[in-house]
Amino acid sequence: MAKSENHLTLCFPELLASQRVQEGLAQLKKTELVKLQTLLSKADYHFPKKRCQEDLTAYLFHQQKAPSSAITRANGLCDLSGDELSEYWISIDPVQMIPDRDTLILIPSADIGITEEESKALLENFNQHFSQDGLKLIFGDAHQWFLSIKQPVAIETTPLYQVAYQSVNNHYPEGAAGNYWRQLMNETQMLFYNHEVNHQRRLLNLPEINSVWVWGEGGIDLDKINQRNNAVLLSNSDYSKGLAKFSGAEFAVTPKSFKACRNQILSSHHTLIEFNDQTFSGVSLEQMTLEQWLDLLCFLEKNWFEPVFESVKNKELDSVLLELGANKQFLITSKTLKRFWRWKKSWLAISN
Repeated sequence: MAKSENHLTLCFPELLASQRVQEGLAQLKKTELVKLQTLLSKADYHFPKKRCQEDLTAYLFHQQKAPSSAITRANGLCDLSGDELSEYWISIDPVQMIPDRDTLILIPSADIGITEEESKALLENFNQHFSQDGLKLIFGDAHQWFLSIKQPVAIETTPLYQVAYQSVNNHYPEGAAGNYWRQLMNETQMLFYNHEVNHQRRLLNLPEINSVWVWGEGGIDLDKINQRNNAVLLSNSDYSKGLAKFSGAEFAVTPKSFKACRNQILSSHHTLIEFNDQTFSGVSLEQMTLEQWLDLLCFLEKNWFEPVFESVKNKELDSVLLELGANKQFLITSKTLKRFWRWKKSWLAISN
């Protein structure tokens, strides 16, 4: 009986971003990353188009189009069913807005320590205030609130993660209904400023949760979701969890090592594993020192790239696709590893 194929995709956006590699080039040359460097040097590669994280997840999980953000994350958090799946969903997330000259800078609530109790108190306040508008937010978690409505809304929004730590001036909701949602955001700022949650946070010199960000609008057409019944998605992302549910795939959180999920990988046709900034250290890539970044690479070498290399070499894995933010996607098979004429490439060549 022929062996069934097993394919693995590892996704860690910006791990090998060109600027980071250039800044740490001298130390990188002294760091033992033999298996990673070999995998990348002998791989076939192509230059994919730039995608946001959610679009990239859908693409790597073999979807023709990324499902809308709000309903997919809500599905990951809340297990949607029945009429809920036929409705139009919008994210209305609590945030901090900091005045900066003639603009406001958006800070995600995940970065300012909002508690579940605080979040629920503000959500209840919002729902009471906007009840005459027929708005009732649904609690996803401390950082994610959702609105589901019967009919689509004519707005175009900017994802929260694209405007985080930036001026919001050019990113407010647009479209025929854009003005209503901009007014709602302004009204919410006044509402939350006077709430007891923010009064207490001001006394404690903590950042305020003083606004909301509207984004991620859309519904779901399940007929357009590519079903992945023999696939696995390992991630810490609510969007990825919701996508796995929509597509019938197995889902679990990202493990710390290849060994921890080896049997799961080798028993499925395709496994997508996503690492985010804080999967291992609790520190984002942007905030990591050079030493922390090199330590992370060494950890990944030992716990992921070495065993992945051996699994490809031994033909346990038919292929591995690496998306590491190096401006390329790298495809490795047992055949590519045999390319003895390909010398190890420099880190600059790999990341450019």
